[in-house]
Amino acid sequence: VEALRDHLLPRVDWVTPNRFEAERLTGRSIHNLSEAEAAASELCEKGAKHVLLKFGEYGGNSLHILITKDISVRIVTERIPEKGVHGSGCVLAAALTAGIARGEQDSVQLATFAIQRITQGVRYQTPLGKGTHPAETRAIAP
Repeated sequence: VEALRDHLLPRVDWVTPNRFEAERLTGRSIHNLSEAEAAASELCEKGAKHVLLKFGEYGGNSLHILITKDISVRIVTERIPEKGVHGSGCVLAAALTAGIARGEQDSVQLATFAIQRITQGVRYQTPLGKGTHPAETRAIAP
């Protein structure tokens, strides 16, 4: 955690922690929106150019907080009430990478594009066995 916080964060364009990972990276407890925004801001101050914090369930929806040195945006999307899905963080990172590769430069549009892919990944996950199921993206145009 120390190496990630002190050596990697100052070198990254995007970091996408969930609120529990953000707690570990900042040493802060995150129980509400203002605490989440403060933690995301701290990660940005430590050098990450974009912090997309996955807050989780908020008011029946899914909430993400995007912080840069210039903006602070809350992105609220539909929450798919599904338990036992894993890989959504990987889908988020892959979708951000795909959006950057496509030439998207607007941070809010890029984050929204990636979050929409997570929603699809959870909605269309493949139920394998009895354990957690992988998030699965389908070839659906943005």
